[in-house]
Amino acid sequence: MTREELLAEIDTLVAAGDEKAVERFLIDHYEDLPKDVQGSLLLTAYTQALEKEADEARILQFQEEGI
Repeated sequence: MTREELLAEIDTLVAAGDEKAVERFLIDHYEDLPKDVQGSLLLTAYTQALEKEADEARILQFQEEGI
């Protein structure tokens, strides 16, 4: 697939609202994606993981404090 075809397919899946299909497509075609897109995906995934971990830590802290 060309860069344009990959990005068009991602746009189509996103427009359909099928988050799992987008995730599967990105995983299946990760190495085919342009390097700048790969970098953006990695940064986004890493940032989201850190935010989720921080949120879970705050919830645990609230539970421990009885709030």
